[in-house]
Amino acid sequence: MQAVLIALLVKVGVISEKQTWEWQSAEAVATGLQDFIICIEMFFVAIAHHYTFSYKPYVHEVEEGSCFDSFLAMWNGIFLISEMTFLNK
Repeated sequence: MQAVLIALLVKVGVISEKQTWEWQSAEAVATGLQDFIICIEMFFVAIAHHYTFSYKPYVHEVEEGSCFDSFLAMWNGIFLISEMTFLNK
């Protein structure tokens, strides 16, 4: 919908070659405006996504460890090997 509205503004002359704000053309201004609006939309979508899909069901209570311990656990390949052997059965 917004792309149609921006294209209409270019066609009518609201966004014109005379007022391109040092851009290459009116189409470049329209493209930049479209990209900017998408960024603003994604900000609000990210906030809605955060509240809609909680992370809490996926958090397991474990004992506290350091950041380095978590880093080493990330590179531990035993879990990956056990998953591969499970899939091959």
